[in-house]
Amino acid sequence: CRHNQAYWRGEDYLGIGASAVSTVSMDEPGAGGPACAERRVNPRSVAGYLAGDPPEIEVVMPRTRLWEKAMLGLRTSEGVDEEEVRPVVDEEARDRLLRQGCLQRHCGKLRLNPGFLDISNTVIGALLAPPED
Repeated sequence: CRHNQAYWRGEDYLGIGASAVSTVSMDEPGAGGPACAERRVNPRSVAGYLAGDPPEIEVVMPRTRLWEKAMLGLRTSEGVDEEEVRPVVDEEARDRLLRQGCLQRHCGKLRLNPGFLDISNTVIGALLAPPED
């Protein structure tokens, strides 16, 4: 359960086994936001994994990591800290989506209105500015 929570909150997590994915911070986050991370995707086949085939490795830059955290966290009942994700939010779109009822704001957090989960990709696509790392 903790692994899943870490994934949805944009925290570090380890995946073990064929096709498993891990995302781990490469350095300490500064006051300005999250750190770079290394994402590893283990070989997709069990045979390749057991043979020691190397994982695919991707460096995830801080802005992309923040964008991913916002994109996933908005889909949870907890939502995301509005101040933390501000750098990747289109503020005009946020205000419009709040007025339309697609988004909810509560105690400094933004989240999707549960009634709009079926169009979450559209809402999130309008809200978040694409990462440009």
